Amino acid sequence: MQIVGFESGLEGIEYDLVEGTSSEPEAPHLIIANRGELERIRLNRGETIRYKLLERSCAGEIENGKHQACGERKAPYCTTHINDWLCARCTGNCDLPLPTCKQVHAVYIAGFPPSTFKVGVTRMSRLITRLKEQGARKAAHIETVSNGRTARQIERGIADKIKDRVISKEKINGIGQYVNEEEWEKIIENYKTVKTFDLEYGFELEYPPIPTVMLSGEIVGVEGRFLVLKVSNDNYAVDLRDLIGYEIEQDKGSGEMSLQASLGMLK
Repeated sequence: MQIVGFESGLEGIEYDLVEGTSSEPEAPHLIIANRGELERIRLNRGETIRYKLLERSCAGEIENGKHQACGERKAPYCTTHINDWLCARCTGNCDLPLPTCKQVHAVYIAGFPPSTFKVGVTRMSRLITRLKEQGARKAAHIETVSNGRTARQIERGIADKIKDRVISKEKINGIGQYVNEEEWEKIIENYKTVKTFDLEYGFELEYPPIPTVMLSGEIVGVEGRFLVLKVSNDNYAVDLRDLIGYEIEQDKGSGEMSLQASLGMLK
């Protein structure tokens, strides 16, 4: 069995300024390829999972509900299967190449605990989805525009004051905690907010979790793309992207044994 992807459980949610969100999220889950067929490991809070991570290679591709394996050792994707998201590089100088570029977009400021802030853009219908995919704890919708190009141009104008990227280490240091209210208010006071949001993930932590790569322990929760696992009273944060490509098998040993093996992968 190979881990070939993950889904946040937010994919079916649509956001509307008047109506709010259209439905409740599902549990996040890993997508597993098992002899070409797709299965899922649901990451429900409070449940215990126990898998060994084995060899890692390209995760191949999913097409029409089937998995096409790849023998390349480059992980998580080889040069043939890597998916380069065009919009991630856009700065507003494009000619609206995608149908989604022409949809209504929101410009937002997101807050990550304790005091990290970023400006970003997304389609209006994906506003809540995008914020929770990133693991934001606070957000302010500051502009509504008719297309993605205009949104990127506004973002670029703000990015010299508020950064447009947040690195993983900054996010991990704030998992399960809350944004400094005083600093948040200071950040957004110069912008006319359309709406503000406080985002929850169903758990709190006293201390930041320890970053690692493993798939064994009690599920504390998922914040953004980080899975938090509890082993022997310690909390560990696993970037779900770092699991893609691994072959896995059920681990019938102790949680401590799984943890030691997983920590070794970081060396």
